[in-house]
Amino acid sequence: MIDLRGADLSEANLRGAILVKADLSRACLYRADFGGAICDAADFSMSYAKCTSFKDATMRVCSFRGANYKNSFFWGTNLWGSDFRGAFMLGTVFDGANLARVKNLHHALFFWYRSPDGLQGPIYEPREGYVKLVASALPGYSFQENAGTGRLERK
Repeated sequence: MIDLRGADLSEANLRGAILVKADLSRACLYRADFGGAICDAADFSMSYAKCTSFKDATMRVCSFRGANYKNSFFWGTNLWGSDFRGAFMLGTVFDGANLARVKNLHHALFFWYRSPDGLQGPIYEPREGYVKLVASALPGYSFQENAGTGRLERK
């Protein structure tokens, strides 16, 4: 088992890496590239991945419990049987991903809600009159997930 628990892998090139059963819990994966990586049964619990690419990666039976993956990309990723309980996935894209037998996706957060007057900070639960937001960038607000700029290009 590879122990990368709490590692700072910001902007790391992990294309094609083999990280089977790796422990990446609490790791910072900011703008890392996991394109084509094999990460079966890896633990990504409570990791942070803003603008991270998992394009065409194999990530079967992974744990993303409590992970913060805003504006990340799972294009064509095999996520069969993975667990997303309590994950923050605002702006994350799953185009062409295999989501068969994925667990707890209904317990992940994909949206924010802004107050009608815009004076209160965003919330995660819908309220009457609040505006649903599907992108992370909120002008005038300062959050960790808004620290990155730009989006990864599809390769």
